[in-house]
Amino acid sequence: MSLAKAPVRTGGTCTLKFCKKTDVLTWPEVNPATGIMGTSVVLREGGVFYYAEMIDQGRGFEEQQKESTAGIFFEISVNGSLRGSNNANILSVQSMLNHEWVLIVPDRNGVTRLIGNEDTGASLAYKYDSGTVTNSRKTDLSFKWQHPLPAPVYDANAFDIIIGGVVVTAGQLTMLLRFKVGAPGAPMNHGDTLLVNEGLKNKRLLILADGVGIPIDDFSGDVDWTGSIQRHVEKAFSSNTCNFIGAVNLDEIIEIYAFS
Repeated sequence: MSLAKAPVRTGGTCTLKFCKKTDVLTWPEVNPATGIMGTSVVLREGGVFYYAEMIDQGRGFEEQQKESTAGIFFEISVNGSLRGSNNANILSVQSMLNHEWVLIVPDRNGVTRLIGNEDTGASLAYKYDSGTVTNSRKTDLSFKWQHPLPAPVYDANAFDIIIGGVVVTAGQLTMLLRFKVGAPGAPMNHGDTLLVNEGLKNKRLLILADGVGIPIDDFSGDVDWTGSIQRHVEKAFSSNTCNFIGAVNLDEIIEIYAFS
């Protein structure tokens, strides 16, 4: 065994994905030849992975060896902050305190860890700060887990993710646009229905309005929208235009993600 110099990359972690421990049906096994988990976590019917968009600053993974009368163990934590605040986030965080969590934590060095196992999951602690007139509101999240060994390396790629009430199967989720309707420089004003942006071309999209997912008609015919009065967005895969069926409203926060 050797400890060689590894490539130096930007610190911190990437997008955090997590699920309830009680939603896990089958746990991946460690390959004895590689020491790596190469198969995905399998969830029970109705179980989903959630996605947390925490800001880059302060978002990280820590693993520290400690010792007790029972022997050596590792204290593992995943930390980050949510900027701003809305009813959906407040209620979601409150409900999360009553569960144990399984986390998939991709490091920017290309290594992904799995937090949680058949025996225990991570607990969540949080701190809310309303901010002042000179800084913004934030909610600090800290997931904690103790384990006899370091968190295993997890090499599976695709997950079921729920965000804003919309479920997508994805390996990667990338924010394309975020704006407040009617704000200076925003691409849409109150009552607008069309959003044109070259970055939307050849993308599968997830669109949220104030944290709630808006269904997308991709013209595949999978859903018959004829006569529907439900708010939705028309967006062909190759198009650079989103057509909101149900105009955007003043001060609404619109977030658009691409997933693959």
